[in-house]
Amino acid sequence: MGLYEAVKDTANLLRKIDDHELHRSVANLQLEAAEATNREATLTQRVAELENLLDVRASLEFRDNMYWMPQKEGSEKGPYCQPCWDSAARLVFLCTGYAYSKYSCLVCKNGF
Repeated sequence: MGLYEAVKDTANLLRKIDDHELHRSVANLQLEAAEATNREATLTQRVAELENLLDVRASLEFRDNMYWMPQKEGSEKGPYCQPCWDSAARLVFLCTGYAYSKYSCLVCKNGF
């Protein structure tokens, strides 16, 4: 049983007692428990996002001023834009055949 459910069950039991101050206090406790549960969910999601970011960072290989991501079957994904990843942790595929560069980034407009 989680915090919110425990507080809710306690509130249901205390409703049988005719004490307005106690009811107000329990209502405040319910609100605080709901907010704590929401904060926990938000933080849990953020931790998962950061763990995923660390996994991506650990798997990237830097070669020829671009990032590549090796795959299990021996192939690789990429290339990815080095400035986009290094400045904002945005994994942006590079496009081929623009201007005088072999690869170009459509986000930051750099050529490689």
